Amino acid sequence: MNEMEQRNIDNISMTQMISLVTAALTDFYARDHMLFRDKDESLSVSERAMAARIGIYLEMHRSIIGSFDDLSIDLEYNRNFNAPKSIYSLFNRQRRNVIPDLLIHKRNSNDDNLLVIEFKKGTPPYSERQNDEEKLRYFTDSHNEYRFRFGMYIELHHWGAYVDIYRNGHKVDGFVYR
Repeated sequence: MNEMEQRNIDNISMTQMISLVTAALTDFYARDHMLFRDKDESLSVSERAMAARIGIYLEMHRSIIGSFDDLSIDLEYNRNFNAPKSIYSLFNRQRRNVIPDLLIHKRNSNDDNLLVIEFKKGTPPYSERQNDEEKLRYFTDSHNEYRFRFGMYIELHHWGAYVDIYRNGHKVDGFVYR
């Protein structure tokens, strides 16, 4: 396989991304269901602990999207070259620093940003969800510096997850994982 065939993340389909995330969620709920304490999600471990486990399963299943060995899967990666990651907020009309929950990307480059995920444990307050949606719209907008090909908002519950999919700065699809 030549470098051009290997490097073209534009050839990765939404179906492949859904398959990758679904495989990771399947392992997470099969192997780590004890991270949810019964049905009382407030007694469960932190969102970060859950995101870390899902990151491990994404790594295990990364072959679903093909041969992209130079892409990294990072949790709470807050750098954009030598500066903090930031977005322009439409709510307060200024830039603010942000820390995405999970990324599949090439470090120190904005050319191969594949997937950004924001997680929530349980049903968050509206303002928290709105904040995550703003980040996903910005990160996936092809006119901004990051240009992530896909974004996902994943709301984790003891019974499964709600997943919203973002492309080109807009929510384009979603599904319920059970």
